Amino acid sequence: MLKCLLGFTGRLFISLIFLASGLSKILNWQESEQLIETSLTNWMAMSQGSGWVLGIGEWILPYLPILLIVAVCFEILGGLCVLLGVQVRLGALLLALFLIPTTLVMHPFWMVQGPEYEVQAAHFLKNLSVLGGLLILLAYGKCGSYRGEHSEQ
Repeated sequence: MLKCLLGFTGRLFISLIFLASGLSKILNWQESEQLIETSLTNWMAMSQGSGWVLGIGEWILPYLPILLIVAVCFEILGGLCVLLGVQVRLGALLLALFLIPTTLVMHPFWMVQGPEYEVQAAHFLKNLSVLGGLLILLAYGKCGSYRGEHSEQ
């Protein structure tokens, strides 16, 4: 019982950031689109002419509205699955699939200097920590039991 209560509390805390972010994107759609476009364009500019980065960026830019829809769906659906304890592993997978490219594009600490380095590195490490929690949910399911007791199959 205590394990499941702790598991629920952990799932609540992990899901809140994604649910709030997804809702914010819906309520501020144009700003969200612009932020993603700016981040991707900055990432391409800071890549110092890497052909593959520029190629991927140029390929992705026209599809930003579709990617934003996918991102919101992953955040809301994944966040609800994790929060409600329904298909927790699927929810954790959706959130991890959202978080990996988001972390790389939005927080490229290795490409900046000065105070921005520290800010981006902190966000990057925070996202890695959340990703770690999602991987635990993906591995052990709803209650996080290491023996499989009360865990989602």
